[in-house]
Amino acid sequence: MPEGDKIPFYHFSEDAQEVFYSWLKDLQEKIQSENASLMVEHLSKYRSLMPSLALIFHLINVASGDQLGGPVTLMAAELFSKTLFDTSIIKLI
Repeated sequence: MPEGDKIPFYHFSEDAQEVFYSWLKDLQEKIQSENASLMVEHLSKYRSLMPSLALIFHLINVASGDQLGGPVTLMAAELFSKTLFDTSIIKLI
């Protein structure tokens, strides 16, 4: 990278960050109430999965021209937290 160039980075928008904090709090409560060690290990991996998938959803929207760059949006964060991951689904596992 040429000297003086800034390293690019992504972060959540303010409202997406709040969704993440709320989702993480719920996940932490689920992990702490879980008795099975394998389930604790499994659920613990979701801490990084949500922001990773939110970033992927965001980059897909940017690449498709649906939005400009910028912070990871509320829509991208909610797509995972409300659609793809529901702690009630875990009861089925």
